[in-house]
Amino acid sequence: MLLDKDKHIKPFSQFVKDTMPLNDKYNRHYLKAEYLFAVHSAQSVALWEDYQKNSDRYYLQYQTAGDERVRASHASLDGITLPADDAFWHEYFPPNGWRCRCTTAQCRKQEASPSSSSQTLRAGEKATTQINKAGKNPLAIFRFNPGIEHKIFPPRHPYYKAADKETKRQIKKVQKQAEPETFSTIPTEKGKVLLSSRQNYQERQENIDIATYLANKYNYSIKLLGILRDQKTPDSFNETLKISQEYKVSKANTLNSLDRLLRSGFHQSPNVVLKIDSALSKDELFRQIYKRMDRSKDAKSVLLIFNGEDYILRRE
Repeated sequence: MLLDKDKHIKPFSQFVKDTMPLNDKYNRHYLKAEYLFAVHSAQSVALWEDYQKNSDRYYLQYQTAGDERVRASHASLDGITLPADDAFWHEYFPPNGWRCRCTTAQCRKQEASPSSSSQTLRAGEKATTQINKAGKNPLAIFRFNPGIEHKIFPPRHPYYKAADKETKRQIKKVQKQAEPETFSTIPTEKGKVLLSSRQNYQERQENIDIATYLANKYNYSIKLLGILRDQKTPDSFNETLKISQEYKVSKANTLNSLDRLLRSGFHQSPNVVLKIDSALSKDELFRQIYKRMDRSKDAKSVLLIFNGEDYILRRE
């Protein structure tokens, strides 16, 4: 209903007239924000597809509208310049919120210097974080790229929860037709870390931190893997060691909480990397890890990162 009979975008005034008969009690302020977001997302899809054609010659640069209405959180992203395949664009390609007017532009690689990938990821996360009274972050839903996911609204938008069976069937159909999984490179001093476009967002930064640490320290080549529908998948595949590994980060101060964490990890992979900041002693950690290995029949190893030291514990 955004389009007229000639396939042009309707002005909002006409869009309101056409849609209000469907639900005349719907908040028009929300409707305007969603109208603007839908139009912006569709335009972002077109831009993204164009950018892929010249990604070898151009960087992408984040740009705000440049006026006094630009929110401070988005102004902090202005000027970020990165390759088109950088992990930043997988989650912070505009729009990055309701009524966001940010966009991107191409700039020749020989005429620009790329920004720090790790710093921009932290900036993007900060720009889309606003904890409400319920302790939740409603801005987190905007961490997606419409061009990659081929979705007008964020995948975690409440619209999808309210969808009827037919809409859900259509959504699944679109998801099956989505572009294949892609990998972007995370900067490291040594080794190599590749990040899947389908990485679990909730654990993504923790996984990047651990993988980067291991690559820099041991010169490992690591792939951070994506989520597969209806399948249990580990967080990573260590190409150097030829093993899958599940990453876990904890501040557990009880043996029971540590045991639950390990049990969850071994469900995903027989090899767990456990980074822990805890008041538990090293001996207590070792005993609990070996006890859980005995109980989890498929468990093979735990790489424990604790108090600045690494320890490898194996079943044998």
